[in-house]
Amino acid sequence: MTNDDLLTISVFARACGLTASALRFYADSGLLEPAFVDDATGYRYYTQEQLDGAVLVRRLREMGMPLSRLRDVIDSGDPRSAADLIDDHLAELAARVRSATEIAEVAKESLSAPARAATVHVDLSGIRLAAALEQVLTATIVDAEFPLLNGVHVVVGAGAITLVATDRLRLTTRTLATNGGTGDTWSATIDADELRSTLSWVRRQHQVSLTDGDGTVEITSEAGVRRCRTLDVGFPDHEEMLRSLPPSVTRAVVSAGRLLDVVEQFRSRYLRLEIGSSGDDFVVSGGADEPAVAVAASVSGPAIGLDFDVVTLHPALGGAIGPEVMLEFSGPEYPMIVRSADSGDLTTVAMPVRVS
Repeated sequence: MTNDDLLTISVFARACGLTASALRFYADSGLLEPAFVDDATGYRYYTQEQLDGAVLVRRLREMGMPLSRLRDVIDSGDPRSAADLIDDHLAELAARVRSATEIAEVAKESLSAPARAATVHVDLSGIRLAAALEQVLTATIVDAEFPLLNGVHVVVGAGAITLVATDRLRLTTRTLATNGGTGDTWSATIDADELRSTLSWVRRQHQVSLTDGDGTVEITSEAGVRRCRTLDVGFPDHEEMLRSLPPSVTRAVVSAGRLLDVVEQFRSRYLRLEIGSSGDDFVVSGGADEPAVAVAASVSGPAIGLDFDVVTLHPALGGAIGPEVMLEFSGPEYPMIVRSADSGDLTTVAMPVRVS
């Protein structure tokens, strides 16, 4: 294999329909590792032969397949066995759809008018954009001294859009693969309150496009245009902030829903996460009068324990995409990184607390 046979992560991402950050997530999960990593630069490279596997990962994740089952599909080595696993997942999805359909019918009966959907295919699904905005908006706060804390920074580039927000205790980034678009890469910081006020409209649009306007960002669909005011403030370089963190030494992959359920069981304001050094040793504990709860997890690296304020921990877990989250730890004095992925990724940096 020569250098001419290798594809950079950005080229490979565009070819398979994933984002570069999603590829890094799957590599760190041991699912889709690069063919070569440059020791000097850390750059990751892939081969043309890996494209089919990456596309398969993207398609199965778009079906909501968890990493554990996806790994079984890839490792099966037998097309029939792999197809049976996919059919099993489809059967589970069908059961959920039937239940959701019944609930939706009841919900629609309570509406005075049906939602209107546009039909023109543009750059991005309105439903996906609205969901992504809701995920990052949880990391915004109103602060008269620092108006950027009530803003969502948007970076629009070739094949992907990134949304970023921070309230000092959390930094949340969400990337989405897009259907295309024209023009150069651009960025803007949008007033969070104006985004909230337009979310219900965005959610009802089949496809939308984003355009950088004069002091606004325009969200356009077949149904019309919504303009959100931008903030004339400098937004911190979130990529540099993430790069400045020490390398992660401990990782735990855990069901997002299960972990969130456990967190919600506790009455305590502060919770402790204790991650062991092997196996599924992952325990959540609260006050002295509340029993600790073990959570099944795939753990690698040395043991570590951190305390978190629930108002920081819960939204960091609750906004996860896909069935599971990857928790990364650099040490007890550093923030926890919460990562999850589908065709894009969601990353939240959550600051721990000291509990006396």
